[in-house]
Order: sequence, then structure tokens, then C-alpha cells
Amino acid sequence: MDCIQLIVGLENKVRLLEAANEASAFLLNTSKEDFGVIIIRSMQVVARAVNADRMYIMKNHLIDGELGCTQIFEWSENVAPQQGGKYVTNIIYRDIVPTWPDILSQGKSINSLVEDMSFKEQAILAPQGIVSILVVPVFINHNLWGVVGFDDCRHRRLFSGLEERILRSISLSIANAIHKNGITEKIGKLQNSLLRTMSDLVEYRDNVTGCHVKRTKNVVKILLDEIKAKRLFKGRVDSWDTDLILQSAQLHDIGKIAIPDQILKKPSLLTKEEYAEIKKHAIIGYNIIKRIEAESGESELLSYAQTIALTHHERWDGTGYPFGIKGADIPIEGRIMAIADVYDALTSERTYKEAISHEEAVKIIQEGRNTHFDPVLTDLFVEINEGFKK
Repeated sequence: MDCIQLIVGLENKVRLLEAANEASAFLLNTSKEDFGVIIIRSMQVVARAVNADRMYIMKNHLIDGELGCTQIFEWSENVAPQQGGKYVTNIIYRDIVPTWPDILSQGKSINSLVEDMSFKEQAILAPQGIVSILVVPVFINHNLWGVVGFDDCRHRRLFSGLEERILRSISLSIANAIHKNGITEKIGKLQNSLLRTMSDLVEYRDNVTGCHVKRTKNVVKILLDEIKAKRLFKGRVDSWDTDLILQSAQLHDIGKIAIPDQILKKPSLLTKEEYAEIKKHAIIGYNIIKRIEAESGESELLSYAQTIALTHHERWDGTGYPFGIKGADIPIEGRIMAIADVYDALTSERTYKEAISHEEAVKIIQEGRNTHFDPVLTDLFVEINEGFKK
């Protein structure tokens, strides 16, 4: 019997090591074009080898000025994926797992039964059906870039020393693959910086509009977080990258750079002709972003930006512009931006009008339900309206 157990143990070790080697080989031969596919394939091989139900990669970054992490890759089997959970795919360490950054930055792992963890940690992990967890750090250029983790949702057990070593090996391979392909924090910062610069082009023309860009981005974030948390529009927004949507929202008024100063900066109400001219900014913005996409090859990010720029002035009843599309035919991104855009316009001072109160703005948006705005989004806005107070 001891001999049989020894043979089984050796076979398991061989299987695990073979899986680790296979996954590492995948990762070391990635290119930018197939990076995401290879990551998921590698995760599948390793997770199945250690009988884990879920494996994920989370990247560190600042969330509202706090250190947090966001899930960027996940593989799961026999359990529901983590997509859409407000506190699962987008975590602020201090609020939920405050001790993790110190532990992980020392190169240590988190290997524990969920029932033995703190109340805060249990509150986030237990509802996902997780019984035990193993998390190891990913370092790039000696900085804690993020984490790689396993979840077991069926077995009450700690992960073995060999399983932990394998995950550490994979985390090193992931770091090398990320570094090799230039998928680093610098790339993200550069991308966001370029988008901010583009939106600032509008601010240089019209300071009111520039501040408007920053404020509407915040409103979009609050709405989008709640949409995902409440699983609204299920099957359509689940896979959205929140960061990309927020970056894209900065460009919603980029078309205004082509509007003449005498119209854009006019201190009184526009004439019918002037209003017709300013309405052109939606199509102009779309065409600007479309051209950038064609020349840069960037598709996902700029696809969101094109949609938002083109459709954020459409109305639910079909009386908006530039095309007069209505109802569910208006992309959800445009419907979200419409509420953010109008709310900020109402509550901000303009050269031709005074700002109105938050309460008055909420009432106006509520009155626009089913005419100007998506009824589902209107109800959500009203429900969480306190979060938009300035």
C-alpha cells in the first residue's frame, strides 16, 4: 500500500511538473498578437493539473487614489466566472484585503482556507463559492506588478508546496512574457496620457468643456460600476473593460476642436444655424477617432471612443442627433454618456446660464425618462443620485 501511494505521489509530481513546463513554454513564445490566447491556454493547463476551479491574473494600479488591483485574465471550469462582481474584478486592497500588499511585496504567498481568513476577506471570497485560495506575487523590474491566483471551490485543503512552487514558476514566466511584449504599466500610462492630451485639445479651446470632460468621466465610472454590480444589461456589458470605457469617455467631445470660436465661446444662446453647426461635433469626433484607429491599428479602445463620441447626443425617443436613432438601437455606451453629459451640463455654470442644484438636475433627468434617457439607466441614476453630488 505504501508502495502504491509512493507511485501515485510520484506520478502526480511528474504531471504537475509537465504542466508547469508546458505552460512556461507557451508563455516564453508569445507575441503581442497572441498574448491573451496564450495566457488563457497556459492557465488552463496549470489549473487543471492542480485540480483548481479558477485561475486568474490581477494587475495592480491606483483606483480612486488607492492601491488596488483589477482582474485582466481568468480561466474557470465547473464554476461561474468572476465577471461582473463589483468587488471581485476591481479590488481596493485597503477596503478588503489590507494585509495583502505587505505580504506579497515581500515575495510571500497567500495560501489559506477561506474560513481561516479575516471577516473582510471572507466577505469577498465566500460568496464566490471559494473554499481555499493560493495567491502569489508577480514582479516586473523588482516592482509588485500584480498577482496570480488559484481558487478551489470544491475541496477544503491547503495547496501543497509543489503546487505553490509551480504557481511561482508560472508567475515568473508571466512576468517575463509581459516584459517581453511591452505590456507594462508604462504602456498603460502612455496610452492614458495620449487620451488626456487629446481631450485637453478641447480644453485649450474652451475651459468649461475641458472641466466637463473630467467630471463626466467620474459620472460614467459611478454608473458603470453600479451597472456591473447589479448585472444590468447582462450579456452585453459583462465583458467591457471599465478602464477602456473611462479612457474613451474623455474623447466624447473631441469633435468640438473643429467648431469655430465664435460659436463655441459664444456668451449667449445659440441661433438655430449655430446650433446646427455645433451638432456636427458628434460626427466630426467620430471621424477623428476613426482616422486615429486606421493609422494606429488600435481597435478595442478606439471602438468604444467612436461609439461614445457619435451617439452620446441621441435620445431614447429618437429626437436626438446626429442620426435620430432611438431606444435599444442606441449603443449602451452612448446612453450612459448621455446621462453623464446632461447632468454635468445642468449642474455647471456656463457663460449663458447659471448652474442648477443637484436636486433640480436629478428631477430633470427623471422627467426625461423614456424621452431623452434610457428608462433603466434613468432609474439607476435616480437610485444612486447621492453619489453624484459635488
